[in-house]
Amino acid sequence: MREIDRIRRQLRNALEANAWHGPSLLENLSDVAADEARARPNPEVHSIWELVLHITAWVRAGISGTTGKRIDVPDDVDWPQPGENSRAAWEDAIQDMKEAHRELDEVLSRTKDERLDEMVVGRDYTVNKLLHGVIQHDLYHAGQIAILKKV
Repeated sequence: MREIDRIRRQLRNALEANAWHGPSLLENLSDVAADEARARPNPEVHSIWELVLHITAWVRAGISGTTGKRIDVPDDVDWPQPGENSRAAWEDAIQDMKEAHRELDEVLSRTKDERLDEMVVGRDYTVNKLLHGVIQHDLYHAGQIAILKKV
């Protein structure tokens, strides 16, 4: 199996199911309503909705870095604020996160293993480290979401 295919599998596991640590992102989000997603139990903590938007931004950064583009994630993209508070807008946010993951998977399906050792433009790490970082980032925030659901 190619290394890139192993990375793709781990990315899918982090998003969808079969993550080694426990519930995936989508499993954690499956029963979260818009009001719950928007809630901020502590003003210094991001909401579940903000976390979903943030995850999406960094998956898209992974696409940029993997395709040889400079990663640019300004503050308003890194931590965007949710728009309208509605079920449809919340479902759109989740759909956008899923679409970003699908786009990254599509890019990776065409990426050769040799690309993994190349440096990301403007960064001091390789594409391999970037992609593993995207997976770790997904799971880190999945854990935060799991805790926020309990609060």
